[in-house]
Amino acid sequence: MINLTTQDLDKMAVKSNKKIGALGTDLVDIKIEIGKLQGKKVQMERDLKSEQDKLGATREAQVINSGVPKEILRLRIKLLVDIERSRSDKITIATKERLDREIYTAKKELGLVCKHPFVFHKNGYEGSPSQDYENGRPSIRYCVICNFEERAKNLKQDAYRCVANDFEILGDVENRMVLSEPYRQYPESLSKIDIWVHIAVALKPFEDCAVRALSSKTSPDTV
Repeated sequence: MINLTTQDLDKMAVKSNKKIGALGTDLVDIKIEIGKLQGKKVQMERDLKSEQDKLGATREAQVINSGVPKEILRLRIKLLVDIERSRSDKITIATKERLDREIYTAKKELGLVCKHPFVFHKNGYEGSPSQDYENGRPSIRYCVICNFEERAKNLKQDAYRCVANDFEILGDVENRMVLSEPYRQYPESLSKIDIWVHIAVALKPFEDCAVRALSSKTSPDTV
């Protein structure tokens, strides 16, 4: 026998029903609040991403505005003149050999002083199953100012199955703009772009990218 009367049980049931109703109402309110917070969270994540993109665009524009140091620009201009002279069919073999030696030395000198502010990124290739992935290759980056090139390190030590994107020297840093190499059709896409052109031509893809990024990420009243 239960040592409770029917009246006692009725009171307990009424009390439980009231608590159930209150808890149910509180739970609905909490779910509504969670929904609001979830929506706020999503919006905050969007705003955060937008500001991060805006900051990235601003930093890229700052790299463009900084330009190329005068000393490096001077070395590069002289190098371009010598390269053009060495390609002429109106010079002697001896002159060409001398120019080629000077060009080699000048490229090394330029590479030593250049900070590599403008870099092209060339995606690697995992390799094809038909060749057991032995034709895979890591990503590479190269400076459009001095032509310094670096192959990505493969942290997994798997030369065939992992496309490495870790760079020791040409990594992503604040004072550097890294741009995916402009698209070219095969087989031209296998080789690097010839960077030994006028500096304005070499930097145009970077300037265009910075302008597009600023236009899309910055509102008129913040420019």
